[in-house]
Amino acid sequence: MINVQVSINTPEGPEISRLSPGQVASELNRGGLNYSLGTRAFYFLTPFVFWLFGPLYMVASAVVLVLILLPRVDKTPIQMQSP
Repeated sequence: MINVQVSINTPEGPEISRLSPGQVASELNRGGLNYSLGTRAFYFLTPFVFWLFGPLYMVASAVVLVLILLPRVDKTPIQMQSP
């Protein structure tokens, strides 16, 4: 994400012709995808780390993780498209 911020703030000029808005947008999308995948991997692997200490710790960590993340789930209704 830092590279995208630098790319967005780079002034345009003839010597910097290799940066196009499409490339910056692609880099921003790739950074967002990597952030999303990293966050999901962290949430997925947290109970497995506690599994090393025992199955009860794994279950407890999974329950705590669900209780922490449940209020943060997007609960906006999906709008149906009319035919």
